[in-house]
Amino acid sequence: MNFKKMIASGAAAAMMLASLSISAFAALTTDDLALKADKAEAAAGNEVYISLPMNDSNTGYITGIGAKLSYDEDAFEFVSAKSDFLPTLTMNAANGVLGLAATADSNTIATGNLFYATFKVKNGAEGGAKDFTLTELLLTENNAESETDALANVTTATVTVNI
Repeated sequence: MNFKKMIASGAAAAMMLASLSISAFAALTTDDLALKADKAEAAAGNEVYISLPMNDSNTGYITGIGAKLSYDEDAFEFVSAKSDFLPTLTMNAANGVLGLAATADSNTIATGNLFYATFKVKNGAEGGAKDFTLTELLLTENNAESETDALANVTTATVTVNI
């Protein structure tokens, strides 16, 4: 195949994938994926709960989550994380980034927290505004035909807690 045909084929494939992703993601809005903190201010020793709630009633049932949440590791210590949608959540906290992943064959919950993570404010943490930023989020669902669809691919969302 000559170079021009390869470029044309690649462009056509990219356009088809883009149209598929737009239709799959159209059911979600920014409000559906707003990162939340249970409190705006916290002191040393306090726990802060960071969550990503979602109403999945218009999209199907979540069967996979992949996320990265960055935080100030000088101010916060990661304690735990859970998901309302998926029972087994794999987590890894290192260098100020919490990685979360989970998959399941099926799910019957349509509303809840994609994840909620608990952090503890460290003793001696420097005061000020501290951001928790969702730097990656990939969601999958099983559709009516029992096929897996990419549901959302969010690149950033932030919530701030003052110490």
